[in-house]
Amino acid sequence: MDTTSFARRFLEGSADDDRGDCRGNQPSGRAFETTRHVTSWFEQGRITESWFDYDLGGALEQIGAPPDTGL
Repeated sequence: MDTTSFARRFLEGSADDDRGDCRGNQPSGRAFETTRHVTSWFEQGRITESWFDYDLGGALEQIGAPPDTGL
């Protein structure tokens, strides 16, 4: 039986750890929170495909890092 699963997750964190820069931006010490959505398809009990969507631009804005526009 094929199955589709949907999940909405809440993610929070901060940009003040000792892992270095994030996308070329130094740690700001500011916190962020965002949501993400996951859709997964299963066949015979195994994941065959997954789609992820989250607001990276919003999270980067909250920590003071400008989003990469790709321009």
